[in-house]
Amino acid sequence: MLQFILIEFIGLIVLLVQQWTALSVLQNCFCCRPDLGIRIVCEQVSHHPPVSAFHIESELFVFHGAVHPKIKFWGKSVDVTPKGLVTLVLKRYAWIYICY
Repeated sequence: MLQFILIEFIGLIVLLVQQWTALSVLQNCFCCRPDLGIRIVCEQVSHHPPVSAFHIESELFVFHGAVHPKIKFWGKSVDVTPKGLVTLVLKRYAWIYICY
């Protein structure tokens, strides 16, 4: 169930961020959707190694985390293993979900 919830939130992030223009030079994205009551901050923290962080907040939830994929190049193929920490806080119920 938690994986389904996280997939839905990630889909929401992608849809909201696609509607806004990111600052391509700084690799930052700052979004505010007053009509939906959502604020989003995304940041490319590091390029080598690649690390991305995000924070999404609304009246109902707080969703934040950092993603740092582990990348291996094998000559003719590339293996990418997503790593990171994602936290979902449901304010109404005071529930906290953490995924590694």
